[in-house]
Amino acid sequence: MYRVFDTRLALSKKGSEKPIEIFIALFVILAVALVLLKMFQGQISDKTKELKDLEAERKLDELTTKAKEKCDMLCSRGDSLADRARFCMRQVTSDIDGIGVDFNNNELLDDTVTNLIPGQVACEDAIYCPHVTQCGPIRTMKDCIPLLCNSFVKSGFSAEQATTRLKELIVPGTCSAGADAQYHWHTILGESLHC
Repeated sequence: MYRVFDTRLALSKKGSEKPIEIFIALFVILAVALVLLKMFQGQISDKTKELKDLEAERKLDELTTKAKEKCDMLCSRGDSLADRARFCMRQVTSDIDGIGVDFNNNELLDDTVTNLIPGQVACEDAIYCPHVTQCGPIRTMKDCIPLLCNSFVKSGFSAEQATTRLKELIVPGTCSAGADAQYHWHTILGESLHC
């Protein structure tokens, strides 16, 4: 009799241990599944960010290439003083609105662009052809100042009027008073921006 009771007690103990073991096993499986899902989600997030960065880089390359093509076309039109002056005064604009080019792909045109001019910055809404390509002796905006002054003087302007006209046409852009103002190309030109 004692033996029957002992077997039943042992069976009853084993029967109550089974659900606990199943619960623990399910809990471990759930924990492993959550860890795997978290790792998978992290990889997807990383890949999505990487794809966005690649797309932004591709768009920047495309915009820069288009800007260079437009300016190179303007440069190749002629070697006269007037042709070079047009090259210097030509702002790089988008095909859509004709205002500027969103080089950092944030849908605003008030940011600085640092990768066009070595050691200097420019504003997206005031990028000129000499910022994106060279045209004969014109390598920077600094090379444009005497050229534009000569062009204005030959057109009948006095030196003072030519300086006024120069400052009207060569504008720094909306970001020129920002944090990078000391590195802005217009600030660096400073005193040389006169005829």
